[in-house]
Amino acid sequence: MEDNLKKTNPYKQLGKFHNEGLDFFIEHLKEPQNGSSQNDISIEEIIEIVSEYLLTIYKENARVELAINYELISKVLNTNNEITVKELLNEMDLSPETMDYIEQLDDLPLKEPEKALEIISKIENTILQSNLTDKDQKYPLIYISIAQSSIQYWQNEHKRSNSLWSRFIWNLKIFPWKSDAKGSVNGTINGTIMGTLGGLGGIAVGAALGAVGGAVGSSVKDVIFSSKNHNEEEHEDAEKKIKSLRKLASERPHWRIKDGKWESYSISE
Repeated sequence: MEDNLKKTNPYKQLGKFHNEGLDFFIEHLKEPQNGSSQNDISIEEIIEIVSEYLLTIYKENARVELAINYELISKVLNTNNEITVKELLNEMDLSPETMDYIEQLDDLPLKEPEKALEIISKIENTILQSNLTDKDQKYPLIYISIAQSSIQYWQNEHKRSNSLWSRFIWNLKIFPWKSDAKGSVNGTINGTIMGTLGGLGGIAVGAALGAVGGAVGSSVKDVIFSSKNHNEEEHEDAEKKIKSLRKLASERPHWRIKDGKWESYSISE
C-alpha cells in the first residue's frame, strides 16, 4: 500500500526559496537614477542583494554569514557559464543512472517550457520511485525543484501586466530555467564544501544556501544581462537598418526642376 503512494521531492522547498528570492531581488533593486539606465546594474549589485536575501532564510552571525554568502554566490556566477552540469558532478562519485537523469534534464528543450515541465515531472517520479541512494537522488531532485519553480515563476511574471520585472522581461522570449537549475547544483556543491552546521530544505545549510543563492543569482544575472544584450542588439539592428535605408535613398534617383527643366540628382548633392 505504502509503495503506491505518490512520493514528494524532499527538496521542494528550495524551489519555493528560489522564487521568493527573485521577488526579494526585484523589490530591493534600486530604480534607475536620472541619467542612468536599467543596464547599469552590476554583477556586484546582484551578488549583494542575493546575499542579503540568504540572510533572511538563515541568520546566525549576520556579518560572517553575509561574507560567506557573497563568496558562495560569486563562485557560482563566475563559473556557471563555463561548465556543464555533468562536468560539475563528475567528481561526486554518482551512479551512472544518476548521471543519465542529469543528462536527460540538461537536454530538455529550453524554448518549450510546457513540454519541459511535463518531462521533468516524469523524470522526478521515476527517480522518487527508484532504488537510488539519497546521495544519488539529491542532485537531480534539486535540479528538478529549481527548474520547475523557475519555469512557473517566469511564466507567471511574463503574464502579469504589473510585474516589477517588466522592464527586463518584456522582450525576452526564453527564460533561464536551465541556468537556475545548474546554478543550484553548482551552489550545492560549493555550499557543501564551504559547510555550515544545521539543516534547511532537506539538506545541510551550506548546501541549501548554495542551491538557493546559486539559482537566484544565476537567474537574475541571465535575465538582466540577456535583456541588456537583447536591447543592444536591437539598437545595433536599428542602426544598420537606418544606414541601409540612407544608402538606398542616396542611390535612388531624385528629381527636381532646375532652370525650367526636370533633372535627376543624388541625395548627397
